[in-house]
Amino acid sequence: LFEADGQWDKLAEVLRVQREALPEARSPEAAALLSRIARLTEIELKQPLPALHAYREALRLDPGDVGNRENVERIAEKLGRFEDLASAWEEAFAAADEDNLALRGDLLRRAAELYDTKLSDPNRARDAWKRLLDLDPTSLDTARPATVALARLYQQGAQWRELIEVLRKQAEWTQGEERKQLLFRVGEIEHDLLGDSAAAVSTYREILESDAQDHRALDALERIHTAQGQWQELIEILRRRVEMSSESSERRDLLWRIAEVIEQKIGDRDEAITAYHVILDERAEDLPTLDALARLYESAEQHSDLLEVLERRLPLTQMVIERVALRSRMAQLLEGPLRRSDAALDAYREILVEDAHNVGARNGLERMLDSDSLRLRAAEVLEPIYQMLGDVPALVRMSELFATYLADVQERIARLRRVAELKVQQNEQAAALDALARAARLAVGEAVLVELLDAIEEHVRRTGVGAHIGPRREMISLYRQLGDQILDTQVQERVFLTIARESHELSDRDTAREYYRRVLDGAPEHLGALDALERIYAEGHEFEPLLEIYARRAELAQRESRNDAAERRHYLLCAADLCERELHREGEAVVALEQV
Repeated sequence: LFEADGQWDKLAEVLRVQREALPEARSPEAAALLSRIARLTEIELKQPLPALHAYREALRLDPGDVGNRENVERIAEKLGRFEDLASAWEEAFAAADEDNLALRGDLLRRAAELYDTKLSDPNRARDAWKRLLDLDPTSLDTARPATVALARLYQQGAQWRELIEVLRKQAEWTQGEERKQLLFRVGEIEHDLLGDSAAAVSTYREILESDAQDHRALDALERIHTAQGQWQELIEILRRRVEMSSESSERRDLLWRIAEVIEQKIGDRDEAITAYHVILDERAEDLPTLDALARLYESAEQHSDLLEVLERRLPLTQMVIERVALRSRMAQLLEGPLRRSDAALDAYREILVEDAHNVGARNGLERMLDSDSLRLRAAEVLEPIYQMLGDVPALVRMSELFATYLADVQERIARLRRVAELKVQQNEQAAALDALARAARLAVGEAVLVELLDAIEEHVRRTGVGAHIGPRREMISLYRQLGDQILDTQVQERVFLTIARESHELSDRDTAREYYRRVLDGAPEHLGALDALERIYAEGHEFEPLLEIYARRAELAQRESRNDAAERRHYLLCAADLCERELHREGEAVVALEQV
């Protein structure tokens, strides 16, 4: 009747009485009555809010009714009653059959979306989405949007551990690139925001389990291990990258980093050497690697290995100063711990070829002058260097050394003559004469002796003048030593005459007399010696020997080869006069005069 009369408010009251009279509060009939009340209130009575309450109650009684859900949502959105709408979804969710997971999930999702978007209540939104996720974690229809929303909310709330849990849940449902991106995000949160490096390492390694060549994961692990000082783990990552790389320069840089870490961070010298050799196996001319090995071998005192590295390094060096430095190190090794002085000598020689003024090489070779087996080779290298430098004292030392140790007598003589020349340049005349004298002693049995005697006498003529008679005395002493050793009679006669002449001039009549007589012993008719002895005996009033000279001269004048009567008469008269006046032997004087 009320419906027929259009008395809608009274009709609504009747329907409410009917709904309250139903024995089952939650029954389809009650829900249907509430739905009719809601439509009547909304459409006929134009009261949307009471209609919303009625639909809301109907939905609570029958959560599965699609119409009620639509009407509640429509009116609440129209009125902006989002809080009521969210409560309606929550009530329906609580009232829904627990076994109907799809319905309950849909209702809870609707509530969560309202909290999240319309009501801007992140706390209730997180709670609703979490309950939705827990409702059926295996259902991607509900769990996936829940995790997406929770991830966003946890991100906004800086709830990093909860965010990690959600992201890992998402990763369980995905494969390939999407899964990697989720795990990368987890790793970044663990490392950058939570400071949990160990967890981040585990996450990045999880990525590598599915994609062993993922550069981003390797980069992240490399950064973490470097920052944490986890050097063995870092080396493992770098080696994996070496295996992945086919580009030569990239492989070299990675191998270099491995070697550097082992050397500088771990401090394992032997292992570092092995690592650097791996680089050389691929790039035999890698200069930094050779330098690194040289440094390690030097610190380890592995001298043979160090020498080998330096030898490999040398041909790769272009600058002279660097080559000289390398050769210097090699020479020091060879001369010192390796005890290979002959090879060290060659190294010093090569240094001087490129740098003639190198003091270290010169000093090294000079040390070898004390070696019986190397001194001559060292001197051969040093001599032209000293010649170039104009170092006369050093040149003298070299020539003296050659003169002492060379086997060939002619060479030794030539070296002593060179010493004499150099000493003259230094104005050391006595030393020059000494060198010539030593050369003459060596040349006693050699044809060159005559040249040496000429040189000695020329030197004495220049230096032994005036008050400087020392050179003349030294020459006399030398000639007296040499005289009896000389086998060539002509040369010996020359030496004896020189001794006699110089001694006479120096008022040493005894020596002069002796050596003129020795000349006559070898050449009885030597007129020069006879003349000289005649003067000496006359000066010294040595009448007996003087008489002997007169007699010898008279006899020589009578010989057929000369037949000089005038000379014979002269010496006979001299003999007669000497016998009469000085010797008082008139009988002998008479005999001489009779011969005249």
